[in-house]
Amino acid sequence: MKLEIYNKVREVPKEAQKPIGGGKLKGMTDINPMWRIKTLTEHFGMCGVGWYIDIKNQWSEINHDNNEVAVFVDIHLFVKQDGEWSKPIIGTGGSMLTSVENKTNWETKEKEKLLVTNDEAYKMALTDAISVACKALGFGANIYWNKDRTKYDFQTDQAGKKKKDNIPTTEEQKHEEEGKVEPISKIKITALEKLAKQKGVTFAQLTAVAMAEFKHGYKELTEEEHYKIVKCLEKKPDAPQSLV
Repeated sequence: MKLEIYNKVREVPKEAQKPIGGGKLKGMTDINPMWRIKTLTEHFGMCGVGWYIDIKNQWSEINHDNNEVAVFVDIHLFVKQDGEWSKPIIGTGGSMLTSVENKTNWETKEKEKLLVTNDEAYKMALTDAISVACKALGFGANIYWNKDRTKYDFQTDQAGKKKKDNIPTTEEQKHEEEGKVEPISKIKITALEKLAKQKGVTFAQLTAVAMAEFKHGYKELTEEEHYKIVKCLEKKPDAPQSLV
C-alpha cells in the first residue's frame, strides 16, 4: 500500500523520454513535462479537483560578475487521496532569465559574448519545481535510480577489474576511472551565494571553506560537496538584516 502510487508512476514511457545531447547534462534523460501532468490527472483527478499547486515564492538572483540572472520558484503540490488532501509536497525549480552566450556578429563575422534573455524562464522554473515535487511521489524513479546505479556499477566494475588483474589502484587512478565529475550549475551557484549572504557569510569566506574542505572554490563544487556546504549553512542563524 505504501508503494502503490510510487510503483505506478516510476516507469516513464519511451515516447516521454528524450536523451540530452549536449551541455553538462549530456547523456542524461529529459522527461516530457506533460507526462507528469497527465499522470497526476490519471491517478488523482483533474487539476484543481484532485491535485493542484500553490506558488509560494518567486524571485531572481543576479550574478554581478557577468550580469546573468537566474530565477527561482518555490511551490507546494497537493494531491487528494481517499477524499483527503495531502500535506504540501515541496518543490523548488530554477532557470536562467539572462545568460551570456557566444553569438556571431553579422557585421564583423566574429564571435562575441552577448547577454541573451529567455522570456520563458519563469515558466521553465515552474516546470522544474513541479518535476522536483513529483519526484518525491516516485515519478520517473526508474530513470533517476538507473542513473545512480549505472554510475556506481561502473566504479564497482573498474575496481573488480583491477583486483582481478592484480594491479594496484591508486587514488589518482580511481579518479581517472570514475571520470571527471561535473561542477554544479550556475543556478545552484547563485542560490548558494544567496544563502551565504543570508547567513552573513562572505564569498571570500565561502571560498576559503570550499578550498579547505574540497581543495577548490565553491563555484567548482560537485553535487555532493554542494549538498554538504548547504547543510552546514542552513544550521547557521540568519545574519541581522543590516548585514544582509
